[in-house]
Amino acid sequence: MFKKSFDLLNKHYIDSIDQVKVVESAIKGMLEDLDPYTKLLIDEGKESHDKLSKGKYGGIGIRIGSSRDTLLVLSTMDGGPAINGGLKSGDQIISVGKQNMIGKTTKEASSLIKGKLGTLVSLGIARPGIEEILYFDIKRDNIKINNIGYKQIDENSIGYIKVNRFSRNISTDFENALVTSFHYYTLHNKRKYSFV
Repeated sequence: MFKKSFDLLNKHYIDSIDQVKVVESAIKGMLEDLDPYTKLLIDEGKESHDKLSKGKYGGIGIRIGSSRDTLLVLSTMDGGPAINGGLKSGDQIISVGKQNMIGKTTKEASSLIKGKLGTLVSLGIARPGIEEILYFDIKRDNIKINNIGYKQIDENSIGYIKVNRFSRNISTDFENALVTSFHYYTLHNKRKYSFV
């Protein structure tokens, strides 16, 4: 039915059609009535999905944002290349390689910072309290994205596990967080519990 409709449209429509766009629209329409998590991902959307679903990407382990025309290091990942290389939260990214970053978007900066694993990326950094520009050469590495933010059990024996993001490994990571929290709690409170 789909092929027949497509062929008729392609052959008899008053104007020429963009076949790729028509097929993409048809697929999106087909998925519309399903759950909200089933989507058609193309190009950049697929790249973002791969990053989340695989839980890894090649980079230096920073989260960047912008203030007016300046890019900022919002946070550095514990044990990541950036923090080991000397970057700090609040650093202003002035250049990546030979490219000036003033007025650039976080997306543009991210595409330059990420690259082939094991290669170096040079960042020019303005740091509050220091007049001159600092330069850091940081080796790109696999960055493991943490699915679990924190885990704890309170004084009322209620457990909390914060899920940062859903990826391919989230079920295993959640189970590990649950088991380690449970065992730590029972060990330190000298109580015996069991899963049911």
